[in-house]
Amino acid sequence: MWKVHLFLLVHDIYKLNLFSTCSLRQRRNEIRTWCGSKSQNLHLAKATTMLFSTNSITTVLDLKTTKRKYPEARIIVLDDNFNSFEHVANCPMKIIPGMSKEISWKLTSAIDREGSAKVWRGPIEQAELYHEQLSNEGLTMAPIVKT
Repeated sequence: MWKVHLFLLVHDIYKLNLFSTCSLRQRRNEIRTWCGSKSQNLHLAKATTMLFSTNSITTVLDLKTTKRKYPEARIIVLDDNFNSFEHVANCPMKIIPGMSKEISWKLTSAIDREGSAKVWRGPIEQAELYHEQLSNEGLTMAPIVKT
């Protein structure tokens, strides 16, 4: 996939005729504008002009990609009057991987004491799945909080 993008980048830059005789500043600005319009993740680190022995000018692109943090969400369970303490404690253990009995009981105590508690935080797709599964078990859930 990256090879295709790189080929398209070189091909499109060639189509833009950026290798014509223009100043280095104009060439860099045209490349920056072109790269910015193609992808939000693609940024131009620098464009370097090199003079070879044939007296031709060539532009070399040094590209870098930026990393974006994956969107996360929090799952919050609310206190209610109809679910038993044991049921609220057992549901996160059953649904959320890695949830220990001790942590689940501490979270259930916090839910009972404070009215709500954050039971999980992570990628938004997993949060939606766990939120739905906990809701299907009968727990009272707050809306998913995106962070």
